[in-house]
Amino acid sequence: MKDSLTPVPVTVTFVKFFMPPAEVTQRDFKEVMGYNPSFHKGSDLPVETVDRRQALEYRLLQSPHGAQANPKGRLAVNRMANGLPGVV
Repeated sequence: MKDSLTPVPVTVTFVKFFMPPAEVTQRDFKEVMGYNPSFHKGSDLPVETVDRRQALEYRLLQSPHGAQANPKGRLAVNRMANGLPGVV
């Protein structure tokens, strides 16, 4: 890809990712995570004030293997050497 601002060719690669068709409600988040971090409370409102770690943990617990990863239903999330989140 080349434009008037970038004098050298640049290649952009996108990785496939999952985006749910609707926002996660506070009810759904609390059922999975056991707490609701939202400031504006309401079961049918979208969950808010979730950081990247919480979002990753929520998504991993939604996977078929999430509940089996830890008998307490929680996953430990760490940063790998490359800076990307990893599960330990």
